[in-house]
Amino acid sequence: MLLYPLAIVLIPLGILHPFIGKNPIIYKTTVFMTLIPAILDALHSLYTAFPALSLLKGIDAFASTYIPLFNISMDFVPFMLIGLIGGTLIAKLSGRPLRDQAYEAFGSED
Repeated sequence: MLLYPLAIVLIPLGILHPFIGKNPIIYKTTVFMTLIPAILDALHSLYTAFPALSLLKGIDAFASTYIPLFNISMDFVPFMLIGLIGGTLIAKLSGRPLRDQAYEAFGSED
């Protein structure tokens, strides 16, 4: 389950492309924030395979208690939203436009 949240997060970023373009700040913060629950999901999968490891049991208990939607493996959604909103705010506060023309021109056919 490590790659699933990371692949899913690219779909909303692609849908929002007309608004955010290829802004690296937004992409990096969103993917980084999604990486946190992706790692926790991978550890959760390891815990089901190796239930005797007490470290994995503690991490699983912590995540089940404090991370919303962890029990249904949708815990990446709040992290994705926080990363998307946070990345957008950081990009706006940096003074650069959300759709940076330098990044857009690189892949265009014009």
